Amino acid sequence: MSLARLALRLAAIEALCPSATVATGPYPTVAGARVDDSRVDLIAAAESPEAIAAALAALENNPLLVVYTEEQQTSPYGDVRYPAAEEVVTLVIEAMIAGSGVMQIELPDGTIQSIGTLEAPVTDRQHEAMLDLLEAQVRYILTIKNRAPTAVLYNKVAMETRMIHSDPQRAADRTLRLASRTIKFHVKVKAEVWPAPVAALPEPLASVAAGLAPGSSGALLCASLLPLIPGAPALPPPLQGIDIYTHLDGTASATDPDGVHAVAAAMDFSSGGNSGLIAALAG
Repeated sequence: MSLARLALRLAAIEALCPSATVATGPYPTVAGARVDDSRVDLIAAAESPEAIAAALAALENNPLLVVYTEEQQTSPYGDVRYPAAEEVVTLVIEAMIAGSGVMQIELPDGTIQSIGTLEAPVTDRQHEAMLDLLEAQVRYILTIKNRAPTAVLYNKVAMETRMIHSDPQRAADRTLRLASRTIKFHVKVKAEVWPAPVAALPEPLASVAAGLAPGSSGALLCASLLPLIPGAPALPPPLQGIDIYTHLDGTASATDPDGVHAVAAAMDFSSGGNSGLIAALAG
């Protein structure tokens, strides 16, 4: 189910910053295009201290979001449920006001160099108000019943949100509140279904990949996984029905032999899980 976790993360990023309009907007939150997968890519991609400084200057005093996934829990439904288990993934949104800091590193030659780092400044009333607004926008977009326009892919992965935790962050000595919050969504996700035994992405990741803008970072990430996926055995097809044939004398038969009067009972599951009992007397 780890690829369903990836699907949830990519779909959440798409909901918070659509890949088709990442360069121009409009954006659904005040974080704008400053939405990153697992870590802040502007800093991770920088190749020199000067590039890091330029990236930090662009982020300084602006709100941003970092999206990642943590825990995944698999719980059995019970013997009478199909499928037999449900999956709940913890989707984490780090919301913060960007501030720059300085970190000293030792180079291979033994010299010390100072480089810029990303930090959350001590919060104030303006920062708190901005974070309140940003969190409210994130909650609205990732609430399934709201059907936010940018959350189409997200709603293909997420089935329901079980719980939301929002925790303020503090300095290392726990005395100062920082302009940063960790928002955790405990989300029930759709079951992972592998296609026929070919090298292809499973659902729901396949639908997410198909919905991302071509050339976007999420689409390229999904494309990079394809060569690594061998032909996987497909799951059994969805249950369509159960046919039961019973002789009039009370004995069961796997088939309905010619010349034998039987009662045929069919359970029809073709309507997406709503079963109906159809009984017919064969004569």
